[in-house]
Amino acid sequence: MTHNTAITKPIEPKAAPAVGSGLHDVDEILQVFRRMTEEMSASSEEFERRVAVLNGEISALSAQRMEELREKERLADQLEGLLRILPTGVIVIDRSGRIQRANPAAEQMLVHDQLPELTGMVWSSVIQIAFRPQEHDGHEISLHNGRLVSLDTCALEGFGQLVVLNDMTATRTLQAEVSRHQRLAGMGRMVASMAHQIRTPLSAAMLYTENLRKPGITEPQRQRFAEKIQSRLEHLEQQVRDMLIFAKGDTKLVDRQLSGELLQALRESCAAALERSGSQLNVLNEAPDAQIICNRDTLISAFGNLVNNAIEAVGQNASIDLRVYVAENLITFDFHDHGPGVPQEVLRQLGEPFVTTKANGTGLGLPVVQAVMRAHHGNFSLFNVKGGTYARVCLPFQTLTEASS
Repeated sequence: MTHNTAITKPIEPKAAPAVGSGLHDVDEILQVFRRMTEEMSASSEEFERRVAVLNGEISALSAQRMEELREKERLADQLEGLLRILPTGVIVIDRSGRIQRANPAAEQMLVHDQLPELTGMVWSSVIQIAFRPQEHDGHEISLHNGRLVSLDTCALEGFGQLVVLNDMTATRTLQAEVSRHQRLAGMGRMVASMAHQIRTPLSAAMLYTENLRKPGITEPQRQRFAEKIQSRLEHLEQQVRDMLIFAKGDTKLVDRQLSGELLQALRESCAAALERSGSQLNVLNEAPDAQIICNRDTLISAFGNLVNNAIEAVGQNASIDLRVYVAENLITFDFHDHGPGVPQEVLRQLGEPFVTTKANGTGLGLPVVQAVMRAHHGNFSLFNVKGGTYARVCLPFQTLTEASS
């Protein structure tokens, strides 16, 4: 019987870990821990420092914002107070056309029994209730109580519209009173001057009438005397018309005339004077669609004075150029006479009443032109150029499109 004998090796004992190596690993771990602790501590301190800085900045920014808010509140209070005491009416309209805000001046102008308040009302309805336009308003608008206001609008970007109302009643009344006193102050001189100037053509007309009564005069003589009488009577009529315009002063702007209509009326008015002197009126109308709110009769009379002045400055066979054009939002009428011009020392006085360079002049022609232009919110100027004198009239106007809207 065979027995297998297992060969076994002796079991070797495990080596015990080295004490020195384990201590080295613990030191490294402790060093890493300490380093991480220090870094975390430093990071924490930096974080706290940054938080403190940010808190300071936030506090400063918050204080700044609060100060700005307080400043805006102060400005809002100031504006509120200003709107309350402002004599000008201010109305804020939103994009839907409703009134969001109206100051006391606006309410005082517009509020009445049929319109107890403005805020929340539709602006178009307020216009129908509060405004009563009249033919003689000119560039202001009459209200329900008869007062005159000027109206201006301004778009508010992204919101709506701002409407500003100015009560012009006192201003217009004061202007009328000042003008009236000035006219009254000149009435004495005017009466004396007109009495003399009327007597001269009247005496001439009476003399020609006596000649007509003489027996045996021929038909050509009769025709010549009749023409002279008519000329003197027309001169009288012009003087009386100028006197009335200058003395009256309160011209009502009740007519709407296209520039072409005014020019045609001027041609008809001056036809006799142009024919007698053999003169021509050459018109160039560059603004045919301009419509003028005016008093037609007084405006034609003023233009007629300028044409007559041009004829008298040149004499017989005068060629008078009249150019009509738009410049700086005004319609301009330029009268050019191609005459000898006017001396500067005389030119400075020609606008004064009763100052004249003509033997038979009244000195009212140009003052009448100035008075009519003031009544039409326009202006008048007279100046020399090479080859004559320019009389320039500038007036507000509307285009046909603006007038229809």
